[in-house]
Amino acid sequence: MRKIVRAKNKERAAKRLHKLQLEEARDKRRAAREAEAK
Repeated sequence: MRKIVRAKNKERAAKRLHKLQLEEARDKRRAAREAEAK
């Protein structure tokens, strides 16, 4: 039982990390666009 929970937690952590990386990349692109617009 505990092994299943751990696997699910790992999955959730991986998804959260992926989401953070996507948001970071989006922010970097937005910052680059704003720098070009100025």
